[in-house]
Amino acid sequence: MARSLLALCTALVFAGSGCAIGLGAPASEVTANSALLNGHVRSSTGGPGSYHLEFGKLGSPLQKRAVHPIDLEANVSQPVSEPVDGLEFGTIYSYRVCAEDGQNAGSPICSQRQHFPTAGVRLRADLDCTFYPPYNFPTARLVAPPGDYEFTWTGPGEGRTDTVTVGSFGFLSISFPRETTGLWTFTAEVQGETLTASVVADCASPS
Repeated sequence: MARSLLALCTALVFAGSGCAIGLGAPASEVTANSALLNGHVRSSTGGPGSYHLEFGKLGSPLQKRAVHPIDLEANVSQPVSEPVDGLEFGTIYSYRVCAEDGQNAGSPICSQRQHFPTAGVRLRADLDCTFYPPYNFPTARLVAPPGDYEFTWTGPGEGRTDTVTVGSFGFLSISFPRETTGLWTFTAEVQGETLTASVVADCASPS
């Protein structure tokens, strides 16, 4: 429903009618613990409006940040940015830009999510329990320079070694949906270093 509303509003805005929308753009000035989140806001009618960013680690709920007023120009994509700090090194983050004007006051329309890794080589193990219960989603998240790496995964009663490719974005996320519970361990060989991370898959079934 949210995606269809975004598509409809986007079409209306670029056709010259409708509401205000947030548009995504890549993060910049990324370090091991900070980044500049970027995007655009576009309105068909102009006038007073507002925008905010929603931000968090990949796989976790996004948190709404401060709301900023903006004087919108009709049919102009206006750039917006917001710095964030206190981030973890070698970690993948997500964000989106949300906007509203007088046509969609109280119902901001958000961009598609943007993803970026902070600087540093790291392997994380996370557990996502938000999709398709009672399935567990133990997930390996590798932040490393683009290239091919040996990757080993083991779960309850299974496991194997593969070659995985980190693309130009500098990160890779691999999930293993399973109904079984237990310990999952991930290992990656990166630049002569062995990285290891583990997570217990124990999502509860819905009541």
